[in-house]
Amino acid sequence: MAEKILMAEYKALSKEPWTNIELVNENIFQWNVALIPLNSDSAYYGWYFQAKMTFPRDYPYHPPGM
Repeated sequence: MAEKILMAEYKALSKEPWTNIELVNENIFQWNVALIPLNSDSAYYGWYFQAKMTFPRDYPYHPPGM
């Protein structure tokens, strides 16, 4: 169940202009994520935030780690 949910979320987020998501070794449970603030009024405009997310096998019942 978790794989199906994560794949749907991955596909949806991959289409957003403010995200860049890559799977680590094609593993749906590990994502390299980059967030890009697009609001030019934001204090963080022009920044680039990176994180590695690790999802548990029982996702969405338990949260991912960052």
